[in-house]
Amino acid sequence: RFTGLPNRKKLEIDAEVPGTKLLALINIDSFSSINLAYGLETGNSVLKTIADRLKDILPPKTTLYKLSGDEFVILSKNDTFNSDMLATLILKTISGQPIEIDDNAINLSISMGIVENEEKNLLRKADIALKLAKKRGHGYYIVYNEEFDLINRYRDIFIWVNKVKDAVENDKLVPYFQGIRNNKTGEFNIYECLVRIIDKGEVITPRSFLGPAKEVGLYNAVTSCMIEKSFRHFSSREAAFA
Repeated sequence: RFTGLPNRKKLEIDAEVPGTKLLALINIDSFSSINLAYGLETGNSVLKTIADRLKDILPPKTTLYKLSGDEFVILSKNDTFNSDMLATLILKTISGQPIEIDDNAINLSISMGIVENEEKNLLRKADIALKLAKKRGHGYYIVYNEEFDLINRYRDIFIWVNKVKDAVENDKLVPYFQGIRNNKTGEFNIYECLVRIIDKGEVITPRSFLGPAKEVGLYNAVTSCMIEKSFRHFSSREAAFA
């Protein structure tokens, strides 16, 4: 309400109108730190300022929306405007100049996922591009490309998520122990604990499942299980472990 912008529901309606479109999903990097440092009232003022700045730069046939939290969306049906032009304009408007609130100069960086010349599933595709941009760091944007094959990748992620859930619930997580050799004595008194999933006799390494576990909040469950089993294993041994 405080930005005066249309919301997600309005965006979903507008995005279904026939015709190719350009959509930019804008996320403010580390916005929660602004709320922590300056308070929620200042955080809301920052969001309002961003909304006002973005409204001022919109080309014709373009609408700005506010999603939940720290995300905005720009939807354009302007045929003369492309993704790079829009991204450059947005970055210059938000990241190019600090926001002055109560004698505080707040510098922002943003990440963006952009979809160009698409008709359907714009927000989902932009979200996939945004996740890739976030993995690069702060201040990046990525334009969605079907060649990424990211939709299939995210299907694979959820397959692994189900495997991790099953492993946690049915005691299939197993710690492996790699000894660190003391070159002076030749003994192994320190061990590194490495997580594995044993599924139908197959030993699965964390390269396959830890990433998906992190993305959906299962990482803590895996960690807790590893801590419990590792402590149990070493409870009767004279050795250090990590």
